[in-house]
Amino acid sequence: MVSVNKELLVNAPIEEVWASWDKFGDIKEFHPGLNNSKLLPGSAETGVGAKRQCDLSDGKTTIFEEIVSYSPQEHMTIVLYDGNVPVKRGVIRLELESVSSHATRVLVHADFEVKYGVLGKMMGPLLKSQFGKAFEALLAGNAQHVEKAVA
Repeated sequence: MVSVNKELLVNAPIEEVWASWDKFGDIKEFHPGLNNSKLLPGSAETGVGAKRQCDLSDGKTTIFEEIVSYSPQEHMTIVLYDGNVPVKRGVIRLELESVSSHATRVLVHADFEVKYGVLGKMMGPLLKSQFGKAFEALLAGNAQHVEKAVA
């Protein structure tokens, strides 16, 4: 199991920060590691059961995710359930906390079950570092996107 925890303070009201994450199919708008993202056919736009496809910027990697827990302006839990990555399953919990009327703390807690048995376990430290950097970039991209919109 590979676990990553990251957080960032966004200088924007919680309503604005939540709205950016709640556009589930549009994460490409602020995720620097994606070429594209879209809702899957027949998916709800958001909430439990919403599903998306994310195409990474390497041009080769695709992941599929689904919201499995959802409480507006509080949290959503997303499961990475398929894709051509060395992960069997990933669970990402996004939590928002209002710090003031103009600041929101965004926390990400992610656990990944790695493929490939013993070899996968040996890859754990490298994956932890890569996932950590990816979530830092994602949070920074979100903050920049939301702060620019409310400026």
